[in-house]
Amino acid sequence: MPRAIISGQFSDNQIVADLEPQFSQYPANKLEFLLGAASSLDANSNSFTVTLNKGGQKVVKYNRLIIATGSSAKDGMPWKLGASAGITLDSLHELQDKIRKAQTVVVAGGGLTGAEMAGELGFEYASQSKKEVIFIYNDMISKTHVTDVTTEGANTIIKVRGSDGEMSSVLAQTYIPSLGLSPNTAFAPASMRNANGYLKQMTTLQIEGHPNIFVATHFIKNLSTILSGGQMLEYSASSRKFYGFTLDRSRAIGQMGNCKLFSLLV
Repeated sequence: MPRAIISGQFSDNQIVADLEPQFSQYPANKLEFLLGAASSLDANSNSFTVTLNKGGQKVVKYNRLIIATGSSAKDGMPWKLGASAGITLDSLHELQDKIRKAQTVVVAGGGLTGAEMAGELGFEYASQSKKEVIFIYNDMISKTHVTDVTTEGANTIIKVRGSDGEMSSVLAQTYIPSLGLSPNTAFAPASMRNANGYLKQMTTLQIEGHPNIFVATHFIKNLSTILSGGQMLEYSASSRKFYGFTLDRSRAIGQMGNCKLFSLLV
């Protein structure tokens, strides 16, 4: 998605795709596709309610439930699919327009999305002195972070604290925060969620107190065991680091375990 913030890089059809046709190979009496959002979950009656994009609601009964609702980008940024493809594209087009009109663009957040986005903007604009691109991040390297953001007319004022504790201000026309994700769990009862909104899970990635509710792919790996009446295996997270991302359209970086990945491999 970071490269999509540059106007003209991708068409809308390359950014979002229609999911329903992808399931057409399955018999209608075996798979039902509902386009909408989970709005409530009643674990006591083994049912949940879906608010449909086309309007109305539908209550779905289940024997086993797999939750894979993902997350949403904070601050309403279009890094994740929003309530609908149309809303996501509208948000993306608005951001593209702001970037196009701005003289100074500030990217805040040093994760993969923020770093890749800063690289794309730098390649497109800063390298040719078309715009000023400022990257603010707060990991072990710079320890610089945003403390306040205010808007005055067409300008955005970003206050930052440096590693030495000194405060400074940055004036920009476009501010792009990439400061993490929020889990899409508002549909679940409060008793199922922890203080950060994540679902309370056991080591088998089943929901606490509800052994017939599972979290994402761990259930698929244990499907045959569950259907035969066996017990879920405990989930063991890998301690190896593995990631890769582009810094612009000509360079990339990554890590696999203790090995650095060269640009050509990413």
